[in-house]
Amino acid sequence: MFKRLAFIAAVLFLYSVNIVAHAEQRIVSLAPHLTEWVFTLNKEAELVGVSDYSDFPEAAKALPRVASHTGVNFEALLTLKPTLVLAWHGGNRPQDIARLQALGLDVFLSSPKTLVDMQEELLALGSKLGANEQAKYTVDSLAEQLSKLKYSMQKKPRYAAFFYMHNAPLMSVSGNTWSNDLIRHCNLNNIFEDADTPYPQVSIEQVLTKQPAIIISSMNQNKDQMRAQWGKWEPILHARYFSVNAAIFQRFTPRVVTELSQLCEQIHFQK
Repeated sequence: MFKRLAFIAAVLFLYSVNIVAHAEQRIVSLAPHLTEWVFTLNKEAELVGVSDYSDFPEAAKALPRVASHTGVNFEALLTLKPTLVLAWHGGNRPQDIARLQALGLDVFLSSPKTLVDMQEELLALGSKLGANEQAKYTVDSLAEQLSKLKYSMQKKPRYAAFFYMHNAPLMSVSGNTWSNDLIRHCNLNNIFEDADTPYPQVSIEQVLTKQPAIIISSMNQNKDQMRAQWGKWEPILHARYFSVNAAIFQRFTPRVVTELSQLCEQIHFQK
């Protein structure tokens, strides 16, 4: 009887320690998508610092900034006494991540290249923050939306597509990138999928040679602006123009599935 009571007491103690540990978490996010994930998991009360461009949701704008495109402000970060730092492998400087780890800080690394990657990382972060149920709810919701999108794309034609994110110089994406994974869900074949670099600089001549049926701008251009850019080539380039919200499409956010679904609908269901 005594052993049983001791066991129960030990379990309750460990459970209470776990609750306290989560309650005392102080999170610093070094990337806008990770800031958004913390809010998605309903753990924003534990978020004490963020990176520049952490602009969603609105409440994120009020938090102290500890990182920018030039790197991490270590003095500002350490002043916040974080217990967990969320970093973007591929977005934050490798030397900054290495220094954070050398300082003994608990660093959660994010590096999604596909929607599946994002779902897996959300579950991992949910486990780290004691938000398993909310993470599972979010991922299940995303999976349901993607399942509906996949069903709607059945028997729809495949088109050659040119996706660009800069126009001076003209810059596209290759196969091993987030944007390429997204447009595949719309039955689009990226004309620069086989490029040697993730974000190849390309020429107008290359685009014209590959003859895409779809051109997608991730520069928040409207169709009039796209026609002004591409109109002079219309005699030899018979493509339809589409634009996506770069702030959503280029960010690893659950919101991207809605933006993606809208793009697919515009391409295949609206003429």
